Amino acid sequence: MKQDTLTHLQNADISGPVEIVPKIWWVGHFQQNENLQCHTYLIEDGESSVLIDPGSVKTINGTIDKIRKVIPLEHIRYYICQHQDPDITAALPAINKERTHNKASVISHARLNVFLKHYDVNFNFLSCNSMGWELNLQHRRLQFIHTPYLHSPGSFCTFDEVSGVLFTSDIFGGFSKNWSLLAKDESYFDDIRPFHENYMPTREILNSGLANLEKLPVKIIAPQHGSIIPSELIGILSTRLKGLECDLDMHEESVRHHRIFQSQEAISNILKTAMEPLSLNELLAKSLKILLSVPWLSIQSKGSIFLKEDDSHLEMAVYQGLAEQIVASCSRIKKGFCLCGRAAQSRQVIFSSCLDEQHEVRYGGIKPHGHYCVPILHGEDLMGVINLYLESGHKRNDDEVVFLQSVANTLAGLIRQKHIEESLKETEEKFNVLAASAQEAIIMVGSMGNVKFWNKAAEHLFGYKADEVFGRNMHSFIAPDRYVERIKSGFTHFQKTGEGAAVDKTVELAGKHKDGSEFPIELSISALKHKDKWQAIGVVRDITVRKREENRERFASYQAGIAEMSVSVLHNIGNAIMSIVNRSDEVIRASHDLGDIADLVAKLDGIVTKKIASGKTSDEVLAELRPALNEVANDLKALSSGSFLDNASKIRDGVEHISEIVKIQQNAGQSAAHRTRFDLKQLVDDALVLQKDSIEKFSILVEAKVSNGLDDVNLPRSQLLQMMVNLIKNSKEAIVTRTKDESITGKIEVSAKLVSEGMCEIRVKDNGCGMLKEQNTNIFRYGYTTKTRGTGYGLHSVSNFVQSLGGTISANSPGKNMGFEIVLKLPIADKTEDK
Repeated sequence: MKQDTLTHLQNADISGPVEIVPKIWWVGHFQQNENLQCHTYLIEDGESSVLIDPGSVKTINGTIDKIRKVIPLEHIRYYICQHQDPDITAALPAINKERTHNKASVISHARLNVFLKHYDVNFNFLSCNSMGWELNLQHRRLQFIHTPYLHSPGSFCTFDEVSGVLFTSDIFGGFSKNWSLLAKDESYFDDIRPFHENYMPTREILNSGLANLEKLPVKIIAPQHGSIIPSELIGILSTRLKGLECDLDMHEESVRHHRIFQSQEAISNILKTAMEPLSLNELLAKSLKILLSVPWLSIQSKGSIFLKEDDSHLEMAVYQGLAEQIVASCSRIKKGFCLCGRAAQSRQVIFSSCLDEQHEVRYGGIKPHGHYCVPILHGEDLMGVINLYLESGHKRNDDEVVFLQSVANTLAGLIRQKHIEESLKETEEKFNVLAASAQEAIIMVGSMGNVKFWNKAAEHLFGYKADEVFGRNMHSFIAPDRYVERIKSGFTHFQKTGEGAAVDKTVELAGKHKDGSEFPIELSISALKHKDKWQAIGVVRDITVRKREENRERFASYQAGIAEMSVSVLHNIGNAIMSIVNRSDEVIRASHDLGDIADLVAKLDGIVTKKIASGKTSDEVLAELRPALNEVANDLKALSSGSFLDNASKIRDGVEHISEIVKIQQNAGQSAAHRTRFDLKQLVDDALVLQKDSIEKFSILVEAKVSNGLDDVNLPRSQLLQMMVNLIKNSKEAIVTRTKDESITGKIEVSAKLVSEGMCEIRVKDNGCGMLKEQNTNIFRYGYTTKTRGTGYGLHSVSNFVQSLGGTISANSPGKNMGFEIVLKLPIADKTEDK
C-alpha cells in the first residue's frame, strides 16, 4: 500500500478496522440512520500506541472490538481528546473499565482537562500546551496545533509527521446522508458547509485556525466527522471554507439581510407605484408614504420632498405630517439656506441630531428633532431633496444613509422619467401638428408591420384614409405584388436586428395606389426600438415628376452620347480617308515615274538602230546601253518594292479601319436601355479603336488590361461604349493640355476586373493635367467643367448612367498636372432576371 494512495478506502470493509496508511487505522463505528458519523483513529506504535478522539457511549463497544483486532487495548498509552464534547470523551469511563494497567494518559488542553476530570476516571491528565505542543513516540513525533474556539476554547488538531496525516477534530467535519469513508470529490463541501455554519463561531476565527494548519505538509485530513479527505481535495476545500459565513456571522447577516429585504421591498413598492398612471406629485406623495413606513428605519413618520425649481431655489412638492408653520415657511427654499438648502448646494447628505445653528427655519413651539436631508441626484443634475425627521439625539447610521441614498437614486430616475414623459408628450403633440402639415407621407409601422401612424400626405399619396389602414399590415396594400416575397423575407430580418436594405438609406421603389395603379416613390426608413421590439418610421415621396425629368435627361444624355460618338466616328473616318488620299497621290506619282521609264525604254529601239547603222557592233551597242538598263532596272525595283507595295498596304489598312469604325458605330446604334451579353474586353478594344487615330496623333501610350471572368457581362452595351469613349477622350484631352506646359510621354491605363460576385470595377487613369483636390467632389455635377470649352454634361451623364445601373462612380486627382483617375463599380448581371 502506497502512503499517498487512498483508493483502497473507496470500498473498504468498515465492519472491521481500516488501515488508512501504514500503522494508522480508522476504528470508528458506523451508525445506521445517522447523518453525523463519529470517527476514532488508532496510531499503532507498540506499547506507546495512541487513540485519537476515543468516542461516545454509543460507539465505544464497536471501537474497542476493532482496536483489539489490531493491537491489545493495553498497548494504548495515550488517549488524545481534541475537545471535550461527549462524542469524543464520553467513552473514557468505558475504556477505564476495560484497561488492565494504570499507565495510560489523557492528553488534552489545560482548559479542557478541567472538565474531563469530572468523568472520575483513573487516567493521568496531560496538557498539550504544557508539553511544548508535541509528543514523541517510539517511531514518530506528533505535533499539536491550537485551534481555539473551533469550536471550544481549548480545541486543537494533531499532526503525524511520518505519514502526513492531520487529525482535525471538528474542522473539515461534515453531515453525510450517504456517508462514505473517503471524500470522493469537491461535492463533499456540501457536507462540510452546514456543519461549519452551525458549529463554528465566525469566519474570522475559522480562517485563523485554517491559516495555522496550512503551515503543515499535510497529505491526508482525518476529521472526527464526515469523510477522510485525500491530498488533491485539501486545497480546494480549504479555499471554499475560507469564504464561508459561520454561526455568529450568519446571525448578524440575518439581521442585515432582513433590513436589506425591507429596504428592497420599499424600493420595489416605489417602482411599482411608478407603473401607475400618476402625475409626478402623486408619485412622490406615495413614495414618501412608503419611505416613512420602512420598519427598521429610525425616523419619525413625517417628512417632505423638494423639487428643483430653478438654479437657485427648491420648491416643496409633497409632504406628510408637517406643521402648518413648516409648510408655509419651507414652501420655497433657497439653495444654501437651512438644512435642505445646504443639501442641495453641497449635493451631500446633511445630518443633524438636533436643532443646531444650521436649522435656520424656526417658529414658536417647535419641538426638538433632527434631520436627514438627502439630495436627489441624476448624474451631475440636482433633481430635488428628501427631508426626513429624526428624534432629537439620534446618531447618524451609515446603513440608514446608504438606504436613503438608494431611495434618492431611485426617485431621481423616476423624476427624470416623468420629465422625459412630459417632454415626449409635448414633442408628440408638436410631431402630430407637423406631420399633419407635412408634404411627404409619414408612416409608422409596429413590430409586426401593422400601421400605427398615417398622416394626411399618406392619405393623399396612396388613396387610403387613416382609419382604413390602422392596424393593417402596410406591405399588403401599398407594395406591388412583385415585391411581397422579398419584403416578407427582409422584414423578418428587420424584426430581429433592426437592420434592412432600406434602413437609414433612401431607395427608389414603386408604390401601389388604392386604385391599383403604380407610381415611383422615394422611401427613407429609420428604425427605432421600443420595449425590445423594432419598429420603423418611413418618409415617402412621390417622384413621378422627377423620374419623368430624369428619363428626359437620360434620353438627352443618350442622344448627346450618340452625337458625340458620331462626331468621333466621322473624325476617325475622315482621318482614314485622308490617309488613303495621301497614299493614292504617292501611287500616282510613282505611276508618272514608271511612265517616264517606259518612254525611256521605248526610245532604246531607235538608239540601237542608229548605233548599228553607224557601224558599231552589237557588243559595242550593248556595252554602251548597260549602264542605262541597270538604272532602269534599279528604278523599277525601287518602285515595286517601295512606293507601290507600301502605299497599297496602307490604302488597304485604311479601308479596313473605316470598315471597323462603321461596324462599331452600327452596333452602338442599339437602344440604350437594352441589355445584351457581351465580352467586356472586346468593348474596351472597340472604344480604343474609335479613339485610335487621335491617340496615335499625339503619341499617347495605351495600356489595356481586362481580367478573366468578364467575357459574359449583361449590361447596356451601347451606353457603356459611349461612356468608355467619353472617358478615354477626356484622358487624351487632359494629356494634350498638360503637354502644352511640359514635355511628357502621355499614358492612358484602362483596366477592368471582378471585385466580388456579380460586381466589376473599371478604371480609366491618365497622367494628364489633373485638377485641384477641391474640384474632385464637383466633377459629376451638371454644368460643372474644368475645360475651356466644356459643357459640364459628359461626366454628369456618365454618373447618371452608372447610378441607373445600381453602380457607383468616383473620381480622384492628387492635384494639378498629377493625373486623373475615374473608378466605376458596376453590377455585371441584371438582377431582375432572377426575380
